[in-house]
Amino acid sequence: MDIILFHYWFPKKATTAARYYCENSSIEGLLSGLHNIPIDTSVPCGCAFFEDEFIYQPESFLRDKYPNLIQYNTYPAVGHFAAIEANDVLTKDIILFVNKLYESNLL
Repeated sequence: MDIILFHYWFPKKATTAARYYCENSSIEGLLSGLHNIPIDTSVPCGCAFFEDEFIYQPESFLRDKYPNLIQYNTYPAVGHFAAIEANDVLTKDIILFVNKLYESNLL
C-alpha cells in the first residue's frame, strides 16, 4: 500500500481523488444524471467484482445497464485497489475477457 502514500498522500492528491466519490455519491450528483449517460450497448463489457470493494453493483444491475456483458467474475478478499492488492488476479481476469472476445470474433 506504499504506492497509495506516494501517489495520493505525499503529493497531496487525495482530496482530488476523493472528490469524484463525494460528487457522484451525493443527492446532487445523482440528480445531475451523470449515471444515466447513454452508452453504446453493442460494446462488449466485462466486470471483475472484488468482494471487499466498498461500492457494490449487483450483476443484475450491470446486465440491465450493459446488455452486452459477456463476463462477470467475483473475487474474494480483494478491495478497492485490486490492481495493487491482487494484480495477478486482475491480470488473469482481463486476459480471460480478451480471450472471450477473440473466441467469439468480437475483436
